[in-house]
Amino acid sequence: MHGEGGVAENWCDVMTGLARHYRAIAVDLPGNGESDPTACPSPDATAAFLWRFLDTIGIGSAALIGHSFGGAVAVHMALRHPARVPRLVLVGSIGMGRAIHPGQVLQASTPLGELSLLAPAIPLGPELLVTWLSLVGTDRPWRLPPTWWGPQTRAASSPEALAAALRVQRCLLGPFGQRRLLLDDLRNLTVPTLVVWGVRDRVLPYRQALRAFRHLPDARLALFPHSGHLLPVESPDRLLDVVVPFLHAAPRRGRRP
Repeated sequence: MHGEGGVAENWCDVMTGLARHYRAIAVDLPGNGESDPTACPSPDATAAFLWRFLDTIGIGSAALIGHSFGGAVAVHMALRHPARVPRLVLVGSIGMGRAIHPGQVLQASTPLGELSLLAPAIPLGPELLVTWLSLVGTDRPWRLPPTWWGPQTRAASSPEALAAALRVQRCLLGPFGQRRLLLDDLRNLTVPTLVVWGVRDRVLPYRQALRAFRHLPDARLALFPHSGHLLPVESPDRLLDVVVPFLHAAPRRGRRP
C-alpha cells in the first residue's frame, strides 16, 4: 500500500523481487491512480475498504506492507483482523509521532492546499510538484528510477488525485502536526512486525521508528542510513533484503521482552 498521493507503480521494483517468492498485489488506494475516491479517506475506513477488496478477490490472509499513509492503513487492517495477517511491514509509516515536514502541515492547515490543486492548470506545474516531492522525500533524488517520474507526474496532473491527497492530509494533520497517533494501538498488535525507516527521512523523522519499535510486542527494526522517505522507490533492493527474510522467518516463541 503506497503513501498519500502515490500510486501502485511506486512498488514496481519491490514487486518484482517479491514475485519470485510470493503472489504480490499492489493497489491504487481510493482516490489515487485508477481508483475512484471513497466518502471517507481515513486509514480506518480505507482498511475496511481493502478487506472488502481482499474478500472480493478471494484472499483470506495476507502479509501487509504499507508505506507512509499505507502503513497506517496496514495497522488498522491488522487491528481489525489480526488472525488474517501473518506478517506486517511498516515502511516510514505515519501515526508514530506528531512531527512531520512543515510543508505538509502548511498544505493541510492553510490555503496553500487549495493552491496546490491549481498545479495541473499551470505550465510545468505537475513536474514542479513531483520535483519538490523528490527533493523532500529522498536523500538522493538521482537514485529515483525513470519508472517513478512518469506515474507520479500523471498523478500530479490529475485534479481528482490532488484533491484526494489534500483530503487525506486534512484528515490526518493539524496546525501542530499529526493528530491521529497509533502508538497506543500498537501495543495491541501481536502480529510480527518489521519497522523500516530511512535515517535521512525529512518527511517523518526516523526517531518515530524507534517509538514504534518500543510499542510493538513482537517487532524487528531496520534503519537505512542513506535513504529518505520514499524507500520503495529510492532503495527497493535494500528494502527487499530485509523484507524477504522477515516474511520467510519462522514465528518467534513468545514475545519480545
